[in-house]
Amino acid sequence: MIEYLYTGSIKDFKAVAIEVLGLADAYCIENLKALCENSLIHNVDNDNVAGYLMDAHWFQAHDLKKFCMDYIIKNFNEVNGLDALENIPSLLLEITKSIASKSNA
Repeated sequence: MIEYLYTGSIKDFKAVAIEVLGLADAYCIENLKALCENSLIHNVDNDNVAGYLMDAHWFQAHDLKKFCMDYIIKNFNEVNGLDALENIPSLLLEITKSIASKSNA
């Protein structure tokens, strides 16, 4: 994070985006938080979506959280069996409500 504060960029950002997201949230550095969310959104896949969703919820990264929830809904058959999803029951309820509201629309 120090590197970002002095230079406005971070080398190998993809490798540290989650950690930096937590720091950006803790220190209320919104532009860095948005940069982290954007980087993570572009790297979501079936293997990391549940972890990213938990982190997004914890760090109040609303854009990342919405993207992950939409990704899970869109790819539900592929991500349904992931153990990581079982560790987030409150978020599963949000996903279920989202699915229900979309099917009623």
